[in-house]
Amino acid sequence: MKLKLGELYCGPGGLALGAKHASFPGCKYVIDHCWANDIDSDSCATYRHNICPHDPESIICGDVRELDISSLKSIDCFAYGFPCNDFSVVGDRKGFNGSYGPLYYYGVIVINKFKPLFFVAENVSWLSSANSGDAFKTILSHLETAGDGYNLTVHLYKSEHYGVPQTRHRIIIVGIAKKEGLILIVDDEKNIRSAMRDILEFEEYEVDEAQNGAQGLSMIENDNYDVVLCDIKMPQMDGLEMLSKAGNLGKKTQFIMVSAFNDPDTINKATELGAFDFIPKPPDLN
Repeated sequence: MKLKLGELYCGPGGLALGAKHASFPGCKYVIDHCWANDIDSDSCATYRHNICPHDPESIICGDVRELDISSLKSIDCFAYGFPCNDFSVVGDRKGFNGSYGPLYYYGVIVINKFKPLFFVAENVSWLSSANSGDAFKTILSHLETAGDGYNLTVHLYKSEHYGVPQTRHRIIIVGIAKKEGLILIVDDEKNIRSAMRDILEFEEYEVDEAQNGAQGLSMIENDNYDVVLCDIKMPQMDGLEMLSKAGNLGKKTQFIMVSAFNDPDTINKATELGAFDFIPKPPDLN
């Protein structure tokens, strides 16, 4: 499954290259470039060459303050190394009082609009002490409360601790979307619905149930579900038909198909219709 990546202040593509090659054994997700922005033309050209030679128009080269964020494509994840000029030890360290310091907030605007599953933000170590530490607190507060809220992990990385022959120190902020969300389980087997509900409610999700595709589609029309766990073989309206019709409603709901009929043709059809993932039935509740 592909997760679409958006970037601000992308530079020549270091974060994108790392995301592109990120993997671990058994991982079935990949991060795929969607769009990126930077003001430097040489950086944009390098990014195009190395990351997306097939889609050069997806790099918007220009001042972020003139970027039409509302026109950008929807994304699943976001990365930005916002300008460090006013936070760096080699600069004037003006923090929010400089012309570059406040530019971090354009990333907050992106997160508010697209509510990505996760984001990565990067800056210099002196960020934590700018404006007597107040700038860092403000940035973290804005990132934590952006979108529907994020759990933040903040760490100072020192390159010399990782075999890199430099003393380059960077603060990395990782935001993971909070789990609060509304989930709809659509399955004609009551025992399957009950088992999944128990697990999800234990994890503090809000859960609704539907016993067939027609009922599920009606519920999606009248509410904003974050995720739908959907069986495929059901009476009245099967899962694939429901997925197809739900795609015309203009909702941001993610569909995860759950079925014992996990043949390649069914999986491919579900993927073509916009399914985010496909898991076998009965699901592994561990």
